[in-house]
Amino acid sequence: MKRTRIFFPKTIKFLTGFLFLVPLLLQAQQLFVCNYHVLFNDTANGVPVIDLTGAYTFEVTPPTVWIDTSASYYDSIRSGSFILNGLTLAGDLSNSSLQVDNNLPVDGGLRDTYFSMLSLSNITVGNVVLEATGLDFEQRGPSPSALNSLAIPTTTSDLTGFLNSERLAFLVVYRIDLDSWYNTTAQVDSFSITPIPEPSSAALILLGALALYLPSLWRCNPQ
Repeated sequence: MKRTRIFFPKTIKFLTGFLFLVPLLLQAQQLFVCNYHVLFNDTANGVPVIDLTGAYTFEVTPPTVWIDTSASYYDSIRSGSFILNGLTLAGDLSNSSLQVDNNLPVDGGLRDTYFSMLSLSNITVGNVVLEATGLDFEQRGPSPSALNSLAIPTTTSDLTGFLNSERLAFLVVYRIDLDSWYNTTAQVDSFSITPIPEPSSAALILLGALALYLPSLWRCNPQ
């Protein structure tokens, strides 16, 4: 008796759905992650010592607001997390943003800026409430060379034009004892931007899964 292998209808449905999914994966935006570490030591102004390790993921999107020398990206940051004095916290995306300035006229000079911000959901540490944190890399001069466009930096080397002394992190706090807001800054001691594995890698993984799954969809039927 001759035996043949045939596809069942569910196989065709599976293949159709899979082939529809792959292009979507390939077209998905590339994600990047920014990691940094900073030690805030501003006890002279009533702010406790805060050791902060931050990370946020972002994608390259069109600017939300822009002029010739400045661009703001309100929809680029996708997630954020922080380790604050040993406590792990999730960043609040409700007020997140990225900003890039390139030769922005300010106070008679020009400014290049890389700025990022995420909210901290009102975390209390000692006598202060932590409201927001982020990066504020700023270079001023007659013709700054830190950046050469308004594109979102996607590699660590894109920001090597900023001197170490110009690479700052900030912390927005509310002083409970004084009923006032305060912004403290400190120099970042480590910083990197790296790509997250591309969507095409995920597509290749699914293709491998398909190769493993297809044999189970074959059936042997007598003729």
